[in-house]
Amino acid sequence: MMEIVSSGGGAQLLATHKKIGITLIEYASLFQPNEPFIIDELEDKINDAGFDISGGLISLDDSADLIGQSSLTYRQLLRTCFKRFNNAEKNGIDISHPLVYLSLTIFEMLGILAAGRKEVIMQGVPL
Repeated sequence: MMEIVSSGGGAQLLATHKKIGITLIEYASLFQPNEPFIIDELEDKINDAGFDISGGLISLDDSADLIGQSSLTYRQLLRTCFKRFNNAEKNGIDISHPLVYLSLTIFEMLGILAAGRKEVIMQGVPL
């Protein structure tokens, strides 16, 4: 997000949120207190075929056709997202990267994130 600030002879755009180079700790801080625990459990058990999240619109092993990825399951997509996030510590996470939006969309569909939380997280870390 940007904020317009008028000073002297003209207006300046000042960033209000960090969106690029976010550390894993900063990324985790964008979530509500209970959400990281559920996401951590999901990441730990993503390869366990018997594990699923109840209460959402989808199952982990459903075809991801609701998000245009019918040749993959939600489990496969999240496994890739988790691997990329874990490798992002070197350069940080770019909040506008398509995998961030994809994973947040799946978290929302699984019922991990409340409606509207994805948009708040996508704003980035407040400066």
